[in-house]
Amino acid sequence: MTLKIIEIIGSLSLFISIYYASRSNLLTWPLSIIAQIAFFILFYVKGLYANMALQIYFTILSLFGWYNWKKLTENTVKTLSVNWQIVLILICVSGIVFTYFLYTRIFNIVSYASFFDVSSTVLSVIAVFLLSKKYLQCWYIWIIVDLIYIGLNFSKGLYLMMVLYLVVCGISVKALSNWRRSSIREL
Repeated sequence: MTLKIIEIIGSLSLFISIYYASRSNLLTWPLSIIAQIAFFILFYVKGLYANMALQIYFTILSLFGWYNWKKLTENTVKTLSVNWQIVLILICVSGIVFTYFLYTRIFNIVSYASFFDVSSTVLSVIAVFLLSKKYLQCWYIWIIVDLIYIGLNFSKGLYLMMVLYLVVCGISVKALSNWRRSSIREL
């Protein structure tokens, strides 16, 4: 199977999964797992090792999300309090700084894409956890991740994925709007 076919399978599965997530549909999770398998292979070949490893985490969290969403009602969207949103921002920033240090200093992995690879990885880890728990704030983070992926995929010559993330960014903005209307404050 060529890389282009793997990229198409992953991109289509991810696109449909994100569309379903924006509508709080349970099919989000099995489609996400298909995309994760395809992207694991693709990122390995392209040398994006942090994003490759991220696919393992996504698969585990997709199983958790699938289980968790089955328990929730379709419109159960939660939102973090302002205090927890500040904590979330601090977690994101410190996670990026710490992981970038590990990535470049401890593991000695340095390329022109290292900072963006690490940033997209850390933010994706946090966003998918929030998505699996149906927190509104996941969409703010996904929008940032989408913008990073647009540039990263362009720089790596993954043009189909770049276009996918342009569209996904639009879906994420729409999802934020949809979820905001049905959210309840929890923490």
